[in-house]
Amino acid sequence: METLLFLGDVYLPDKNYHIEINEPYVFNLEYAMAGDALPVENKICLKGDEDLCGLSRKPIAVCLANNHVLDFGDEGFIHTKERLRAMSIPYFGAGDDEDNCNNPCIITLGSVKAAILGYNDIVHILGTSKTAYRTAQAETERICRDIERARSLADYVIVNIHWGQEERHLYNKKQQQLGRACIDAGADVVIGHHPHCIQPIELYKGKYIYYSLGNSFFPDTVCPAYYKDGVPQFNYHKKHLNYGRKSLAVRVCMEKGSLRCETLACIRQKDAFRIKAEIKPRFRNSIGSVQAALGKVFGYMRVLAVFIRSNFFTDGKIINTGAVKKEFEFIGKRRKKS
Repeated sequence: METLLFLGDVYLPDKNYHIEINEPYVFNLEYAMAGDALPVENKICLKGDEDLCGLSRKPIAVCLANNHVLDFGDEGFIHTKERLRAMSIPYFGAGDDEDNCNNPCIITLGSVKAAILGYNDIVHILGTSKTAYRTAQAETERICRDIERARSLADYVIVNIHWGQEERHLYNKKQQQLGRACIDAGADVVIGHHPHCIQPIELYKGKYIYYSLGNSFFPDTVCPAYYKDGVPQFNYHKKHLNYGRKSLAVRVCMEKGSLRCETLACIRQKDAFRIKAEIKPRFRNSIGSVQAALGKVFGYMRVLAVFIRSNFFTDGKIINTGAVKKEFEFIGKRRKKS
């Protein structure tokens, strides 16, 4: 039986890390290998290690369907692709119409072929820069079309989706509708990321939907942010709470005519990541209205706790006023949009 391990969000801001993984794996590359490219305007822009030098072995593929891969515009995206190609690492989930955002990515393991698709449902509403490249949008019709095509190319179809809300421990209705639509269209497993914490697992029609694996490796962050005319407006700080250092991994075990998933508990300790053990997953197939309401309140409390932890007594100031203004701007525009 062949195995393929899936991790969640990975951000490698520098070369001071070590990740020991001894099997084929895939993760969400949530930053740009930007080279000398300039950041786009009016958002938090993440760039990091271009050599993946702290990995014991290189990933077999990476997902680029997220809200940070285009942080340094078309030039940064092109450089990211060039670096991945130089390391012989396939990628999926971002590109243009001609390459269908590099979906699907076909991985051959022994006698088994897996088609991996990547989609992004997160758009930063304060961003103002336009790019020629894009991430594959999480549109049901598009995903169903891609799954149908992928099924003719491989034995199994695995969907990665960047979705949901940050710091929320419960998935929302849109995630559930989209995840189930993937299974209905023929996907064998759906793997989600973006919320920066673990969300529940659903067993739907005998197949798994992992709503969020959490931060596989996403250290506390300090970086210049919200550029305007090439100048950052302030430094962005994010200090994770304890749950932001825990994650799940999914080991997909495949052979002709049989696929099963193993759920693994993981933890980041300082600058290292390790898989602790296989766990028995707890399924949550539905969320009631009371649970949803409480989850939303708890989610706002988490956001507030992270915000206070990250923005008080930083850069020699009592409070990061720039971050406060941007947070309120973001909340205001999000409400208007909704």
